[in-house]
Amino acid sequence: MISGCVNPVEPVLRVGIVSDNQAYPFDYDWGMDNMDKALAMLAAKKPEVILTAGDIADDSTAETLVRTAELMKKHFPVMPQLAGCAGNHDYWITGPIESRTPEKTFAGFAESLGLPPDNPSHIVIKGYHFISLSEDVEFLQRTEYSAEALAKLEAEIQKAVAADPAKPVFVMTHYPPVNTIAGSSGKSGQRAMHEMMKKYPQVFSLSGHTHYPLEDERSIWQGEYSALSLSTLAYGCIGGMYNSCNGIVPFAREVTQMLYMEVFADKLVIRRYNVTDKREIKPDSPWVVPLPFDPATAPYTDARSKQRTAPEFPADAKVLLRYDYGFMYIIFEAAKHDDFVHHYRLQITDLDKNVVVFNEKYLGDFYRLERNRADRMFFRLPGEVLVPGTNYRYEVFPVESFGKEGKPLVLEAPIRARYRFRQNVNIYPQE
Repeated sequence: MISGCVNPVEPVLRVGIVSDNQAYPFDYDWGMDNMDKALAMLAAKKPEVILTAGDIADDSTAETLVRTAELMKKHFPVMPQLAGCAGNHDYWITGPIESRTPEKTFAGFAESLGLPPDNPSHIVIKGYHFISLSEDVEFLQRTEYSAEALAKLEAEIQKAVAADPAKPVFVMTHYPPVNTIAGSSGKSGQRAMHEMMKKYPQVFSLSGHTHYPLEDERSIWQGEYSALSLSTLAYGCIGGMYNSCNGIVPFAREVTQMLYMEVFADKLVIRRYNVTDKREIKPDSPWVVPLPFDPATAPYTDARSKQRTAPEFPADAKVLLRYDYGFMYIIFEAAKHDDFVHHYRLQITDLDKNVVVFNEKYLGDFYRLERNRADRMFFRLPGEVLVPGTNYRYEVFPVESFGKEGKPLVLEAPIRARYRFRQNVNIYPQE
C-alpha cells in the first residue's frame, strides 16, 4: 500500500530499462553512443533502478563494462541501483581458451559493472524483488538453461512470492521464455524456464537477445504470468522474412530502443522510446499492467488477436513491376492499418504450369525512424525462381503483427523473354 504521505499520482518506483547495446569501449562506438543517449533520456526521469538483460559488451572486454559504468556515473549524480544479467555476448571473451569459463567470465562481468556477485542475484528495492540469472547457454553448447540454474532461480522466486504474493516479481534473463513475447518461438526460447514460471503468476519476465522492435504489441505478453521484451540499442531482428539477413532486418541500425517503467501499487506503466529519434513510441498507448496480476482479466494475452482488424490497400492502389538492370522489383502503395502493417506475403504463381513458385514474407518498415517510413513499398523479386518468357500472377497480401491477413493486390504479367536476371546476389545488404 502507498502510505498517506505519498502523492498517489507519483509512482512508488521508477525503473529505466536498457539492453543489448553490444558496445566496444570507445566514445565513437555505436553501442556506447546509444547507451549514452539512452541514459541521458532516462536521467531526466530520475529512476531509482536501472535494469538490463545483458549483451552490454559485444565481446565481454572488461574495459567496455567499466566504460558503461562510467557513463552511468556521468548521467546520475546519485547512482540508481543497477540490476541485471549477462548475455551471450558478455561471455564472448578474448584471450586464451582456458580462461573462458562461465564462472570467471560472470565474476568479471559483475565486478566491472558493480553488480552483486551472486548468480542468480536477488535485490529488494522498496519492497519489490528483482532477480537476475546469468548463464550463457551457447557457450556451454546447449540451448537451455541448466536444471541446476533453474532450480536456483525458482528458489529465489519462491522467496519473493512468500514475502509478498500480491507484488510482481521481476526476473531478468537474457534468453526469453518460449512462446511468449515476439521472437521467443525460435531456438532461443526457453521451454523449461517457461514451464517453471507458469507456476508463479507473480513473475514479470524481462529478457533481451531477440532484438525485436518495441512497436510490435507482441513485445508484451501475459498468460500464466507476464513477459516483456527489452529490444535493443544496437540493431533490430525479425525472423522468417525474405528481405532480412540471418534475421537482421533491413536498415537494422534504426532500431535503437529502450523502456521506462513506473511502478504503482495497483499497476505498472511501461513506455517505449527510440533513442535516435529521442521519441516515445506510441505515446498515447503505454502498456498499463494492472496489479496484482489476474490471468482472467490481464490485458495483454493472446486473446488480443481476436480484436485485430486486417490491413487494407487503398481502393485505387496499383501493383507495378520494374525491370532494373538484372533485377526486378514489385512496387505498390502501402496498405493501411489502425496499428501497422507488419509484413507483406508475396505469392507468385506460374500461370503456364498453374503452380505456385514463390510464397514468402517481406517485412514492412514499421520499425524504422519516422522520417524514413514510406507510403510506397518496393521489394526485389526472386530472380532465382523466375523464368523469362513465363506468365505469372503476383498476389501481395498485407499482414498485421498478430497474423491477420488482408485482401491482396493482384497482377498478372509475363517476364520479358530476353530478360536476364543477375544471380547469386544477396538481398538487402545490411547498411
